[in-house]
Amino acid sequence: MYNTLYYADKSIFGITIIFYLEFIIVKKKLATILILLLSVVTILSGCNLFDTNNYMALSSIVATSGDITITREELITKYNSGGYYYSQIYGLSNEKAFERMIDELIEEKYLLSYIDSKGDEYKLTSQDLCDVISDTWDYIDTGMSTYVKEVRKLFNYSIDDISIDGEETEPEFAVRDVYEAKFELIDGKIAYIKPKDTKEHKISIDTITTEELALSYAKEHYSYRRRIKSDDEDLKTMVWNRYISALKSSQKNYNYADMSDEAVFGREVKRLFDYNLKNAKQTKFEEVSKLESDFTLEDDRYIINSKMLEDMVAYYADIYTSNKDLHDLSSTAFFKALASSSNGSSYFYYGDDGEEKFITCTHILIKLSTDQTDRITEIESDSLYQGKQKTDAIESIKSADNTKAYERSLTTGEVIDQTGISVSELYSQVSRAVNGVTSLQAKVDAFNDFLYRYNVDPGIINAEFDYIVGSEKNSAMVQTFTDLVRELYDNGNGEKGSIGIVYEDGSSYKGYHIVMYTGVLDNIFVSKTDLASLDSTNIYSILSNRMTSLSYGESLFDYVYSKTTTDRFATYKKDVLSTLQSGKTTEYNVGNYRDLFA
Repeated sequence: MYNTLYYADKSIFGITIIFYLEFIIVKKKLATILILLLSVVTILSGCNLFDTNNYMALSSIVATSGDITITREELITKYNSGGYYYSQIYGLSNEKAFERMIDELIEEKYLLSYIDSKGDEYKLTSQDLCDVISDTWDYIDTGMSTYVKEVRKLFNYSIDDISIDGEETEPEFAVRDVYEAKFELIDGKIAYIKPKDTKEHKISIDTITTEELALSYAKEHYSYRRRIKSDDEDLKTMVWNRYISALKSSQKNYNYADMSDEAVFGREVKRLFDYNLKNAKQTKFEEVSKLESDFTLEDDRYIINSKMLEDMVAYYADIYTSNKDLHDLSSTAFFKALASSSNGSSYFYYGDDGEEKFITCTHILIKLSTDQTDRITEIESDSLYQGKQKTDAIESIKSADNTKAYERSLTTGEVIDQTGISVSELYSQVSRAVNGVTSLQAKVDAFNDFLYRYNVDPGIINAEFDYIVGSEKNSAMVQTFTDLVRELYDNGNGEKGSIGIVYEDGSSYKGYHIVMYTGVLDNIFVSKTDLASLDSTNIYSILSNRMTSLSYGESLFDYVYSKTTTDRFATYKKDVLSTLQSGKTTEYNVGNYRDLFA
């Protein structure tokens, strides 16, 4: 048991976890898995961002720290998996970007070595290993789905004729259900409560007891014939052969001696398996550490301990004060901070009841094509077009029927369906999907399915976050967008999850917004009286009945708990890494990787 647990920076691992008692479930946000999906895409493209010459001397050492070594191959793999974001997104120089990647690889190796050294303390269970297998197969399915689409398009087949069923499992293999657990007040103490496991597993998962058995199972039991849904065996074989060919094209750079189908596929399974295994170990470390620090086991129940509750009170008081101070200084500045932070993190709203409401929304942007904008520009400057004739011509060109939306890769943003559909048809599909479900979260999920595939707005692509529009005067969005959001809000009478469509050309681009109204960002701060009296004995009763809009109904207590435990663990992990790396310096063998960034 740790006397004090502080938090670690989770950005190294790119994974967010919420744990539920002894059944601890990883909730994989789409953004979390994008890095590996990008790796899958680049691997299957055969290019991997580097040319063949860059793969020479893959075993050469690019850095050392104590007993830890990083090879050129490991560095290239990390770069291919999204490391280039450090230079393109974070603005680091190429050399510093590679140093950052090396530092992260070293920290990761230190931490994994520490986890393995603890024996059973962080040991993966049979169920954990089964989840690693399942995740590995899901990524294989993701890779093959590209070739399913190719074959479908080549022979004009529908999704029903041939597809990948990502949720289908092998007949002899089943993973656990995803559990949801809630806080409850029991005998004056705050406890985690979870539903019982009601699923019957088809085999005893206890048969998979080691990493070696799990990897062997993953290789031997994956069946593309079962995972690809089609009655035509020739189509299944065609998809599989194209997938294997893509893997061979990528692996040829590594000069492997055995390039048989079995060997090539085995190496890809191991690559994906190792990635998921690594994440599973790190997640287990995080789960166990949080349990030991944040809870006390009493009568088979996990009770939040007093230290954790005290830290939650302090966190809430700090965030309350900082938001109130900014609001009091300038309500306009506060709105700008609120709006700019909405796409990336929830932000507490502090305000008086008489102030305008902050409406939350999400949207899909479809731009006009270059041909459309060029043609509109020509007509606007053409003296032959006058009055209604000009207006009608422009309206026809930019109409939702004539504007195409194209399906894009979730990882690269590249168009993967050159045929496209009209914006009017896309809006019809979105409407049917959203109106076909009832709960707000289900509507958001249905909307996001289209957002991820068709949206071209880089500010919201692959992000489950709302934009914020003031109900009266504040808005960072263009006027037509703002007007539609306020119309859907309807002075508080609008239905959450309702959608609309609007054309706008008041910014640097012209196009259509399909907008969903998701709610109002309530003033989730308690009264000053409640804040003054807030302590570890009453925090649950005061905060549990307040809901956060950005999380679609998450209680304020749950939100504060999540933020606090995140901060505590981040510091704890940093302390562990600092101890492991104490007295050790990193030696960068730049000569072995300079050609990768020079």
